[in-house]
This record gives sequence, C-alpha cells and structure tokens, in this order.
Amino acid sequence: PQANGAIEARVRLMKYGTKSNILQSGFGPKWYPEARAHWVFSHNILRIRDGRKPPYELRFSEPFTGIELPFGAYCFFKPGGMEQKQMHPYEENAKPAYFMGYSLKH
Repeated sequence: PQANGAIEARVRLMKYGTKSNILQSGFGPKWYPEARAHWVFSHNILRIRDGRKPPYELRFSEPFTGIELPFGAYCFFKPGGMEQKQMHPYEENAKPAYFMGYSLKH
C-alpha cells in the first residue's frame, strides 16, 4: 500500500490535539472520544494564522458565534425542559458541569 504523507500528518495532528485535550483537562484516556471530537471541532472554528477563513466559516458562510471553551472547562449551564420545571423555585438556576464539547443544530 502507498503511504499518504498528507493524510498521515493530519491524523498525527489530531492524535496530538486529542492527547493535549486530555492532558490539560486532567481527565483520563477513557475520555478520548469526547476529547477528540472537541479538538476536531475547535480546530475547524479557529482562525488560521495566515488569514484564511476556518473550515466552519467556509462551509456555513458565517463565522462560529458560540463560546470557545477548552475541553474539560468547569462551567455552569441553565437546565431546560423537564429538568427546569422540576427545580425548586429557590434553587440555583445554573448547574455546575464540565464542558465536554459542542452540540450543533446545522
């Protein structure tokens, strides 16, 4: 089989990015699927140094407008739906969580 240097370099970059996410988050390697998905998406929304548009913007014709958070960041979220209805009226509105990645509705 022929070697494809460009593809191999991208796979290597993805592996290093995934390892970096796991290391900086303090999570163990069992979280690699989430760490990899987060890294791939982050790689696609961040501006490229040479001024080219990132892949996300090229695909959707608009820049990513969401919040950019590192994998495993401690954050708060506001529950919705049934979970929100079941909350006590004097309970905190925001719940603590760890950011594991993005959910898109494109």
